[in-house]
Amino acid sequence: MAFLFLCVSPATSTIPTVVLSDTIHYQLTGFAPLLSLLRCGVVSLRKDARSLLGLQRTSMDGGCGAGRNQSIMISYAILPSPVGDVLIVGGESGLTLINFQDGPHPMAPRKEWKKDGSGLEPAVQQFRAYFHGRFSRFRLKLALGGTAFQQQVWLALQKIPYGETVSYGEIAKRINRPQAGRAVGAANGRNPLSIVIPCHRVIGTKGDLVGYGGGIHIKKALLDLERRYTS
Repeated sequence: MAFLFLCVSPATSTIPTVVLSDTIHYQLTGFAPLLSLLRCGVVSLRKDARSLLGLQRTSMDGGCGAGRNQSIMISYAILPSPVGDVLIVGGESGLTLINFQDGPHPMAPRKEWKKDGSGLEPAVQQFRAYFHGRFSRFRLKLALGGTAFQQQVWLALQKIPYGETVSYGEIAKRINRPQAGRAVGAANGRNPLSIVIPCHRVIGTKGDLVGYGGGIHIKKALLDLERRYTS
């Protein structure tokens, strides 16, 4: 029997992510089930209870640049780029996945996804502009799961200026968790939206390029591209 640990802030209006294990997440699909769950700190969760509670399974693994989110994604596009083909996936709720097809963890489009959906055109256009040095900050609707800590780290990543780099320790300080450098690295590796959430701009304390699930060669290429257009 598995146990569901639920932590919800009454002040937040977003749909919370319910973490069942390190790699399996369940996302509440509505607030109706939340009323009963709020009365409990720990809830026994069985397979036949998942639909009753309105839970949708998602999975995120593979690290920065290789993340995988298995919640419903309705459309995808494959964009040729200087770092190889880039798989872009999104749905009505926003962008959900960026995957480097030439990286160590390429992901094939799933058969239920719709190719080249019109809803992805803004993302495709912004990525094209980025790779040509004409775009430094993405303005897209994002559909992110993750824990509260992961979302805090991802928000901090979005504030790293184009063409600059910071260390994992510096990100930990910026979120007021100065001792959490390793945890920041783990959250960085769970980022499903590489480039948009620029985890490639996070480097080791000594300036070494470490910890990039999309491949160190792609991380270097992205940093070189940004420096070239900012020099």
